[in-house]
Amino acid sequence: MIAFHFPPIKVSSSVQRTLKFSSYLADLGWKAIVLTVKAMASSSVSNEQLKEISPKVTVKRCLALDSSRHLSIKGKYFSWMAWPDRWNSWILSGTLAGIQIIRKYRPDIIWSTYPIVSANVIALIVHKLFKIPWVVDLRDPMIDDWFPSSKSLRKIHKYIEKKLVKNASAIIFTSPGTLNLYKKRYLDIDEAKWILIRNGYDEENFTRAIINQNLLSKKNKKVTLLHSGIIYPDDRDPTHLLGALQVLNKSFFLNSENFELILRATGHDQLIQEMIIERGLEQLVTIAPVISYQEALQEMLSVDGLIVMQGNSCNHQTPAKVYEYLRAAKPILLLGSRLSDSYEILKEVEQANYVADLDNAVMIEKTLAEFIKNIKDITTLSPSSEKVQSFSRKEQTKQLAGVLNNIC
Repeated sequence: MIAFHFPPIKVSSSVQRTLKFSSYLADLGWKAIVLTVKAMASSSVSNEQLKEISPKVTVKRCLALDSSRHLSIKGKYFSWMAWPDRWNSWILSGTLAGIQIIRKYRPDIIWSTYPIVSANVIALIVHKLFKIPWVVDLRDPMIDDWFPSSKSLRKIHKYIEKKLVKNASAIIFTSPGTLNLYKKRYLDIDEAKWILIRNGYDEENFTRAIINQNLLSKKNKKVTLLHSGIIYPDDRDPTHLLGALQVLNKSFFLNSENFELILRATGHDQLIQEMIIERGLEQLVTIAPVISYQEALQEMLSVDGLIVMQGNSCNHQTPAKVYEYLRAAKPILLLGSRLSDSYEILKEVEQANYVADLDNAVMIEKTLAEFIKNIKDITTLSPSSEKVQSFSRKEQTKQLAGVLNNIC
């Protein structure tokens, strides 16, 4: 399993997918050998989840330098130093390590995961060298209408994408919209190659979070809403949400005594804080720092409601947090399109009653007011329901094992 994101690197959904797949495969007749990078490759690391790596999993780490941090001068570097991504240095070290692993363990299948392109480049090389079947966990599109913005990088991504589509035995996506996008893009490819294995949540992590939930239990009567995770200025633009809050604040519907919105680990704290100050919302909206993954789950369990933000450019994707939100069994407000995969999954589980377009402040204002007014009475999906449990990492690993068994 070739994956850039693996503990101690701390990037929730990317890390969780490989971490849980590798651990749970052992119960299904498969042994996982993970090829990943040393901790220095990432600026965001934590030892928190190292203990969750199964003792049955073999981990090989190799050197990877980040062009923006290790190879730049005053933060500047040549654009080619980030082709196909900023960690292209591990294509060499990873390939050499991959060759050693294959010679020693003789694996039946190579599995690699995106969005770090270089991981798939390593997988392509060792697949070509040893003719071992290759499964690509593509997750998100390598090329989209808006990504990559650089013409040179776009050409490189397109070239690599064609190679992996041609050579992989199976290509796994996390959202039906992305799967259908590739079906249309590559009409000559057998549809059996396209596989859907959604993102999800881990029950063991939630069990621990529930045990410790009292540490973050609410001590006031405020309605507290939470957006947990990165807020991209383009794809998850909070401008209209903050505009709606400003109107509700001025109309005295919301105030510091009855409401709080927590924006946790936005990734763009300074920019969003300036937007909050500009609208006079400092008493209503809190920019909160990064916390551990376990603490993030506890927070989801402790608030009154959870917010998903998704711009139209990402309609064919489903944020991993949607599945964690469903497991938390809290009311969900979707700020996104009814044409999105996120809406479809919420609709499927009858949790899509509160939806407003992310770029429509008036609609957000109306929907948010109704959401807050009714939040105590909103019926949520039980964590024990069959549908929620189908989104667990263990169930998804069963799907992956089925794909691997079929290929063998």
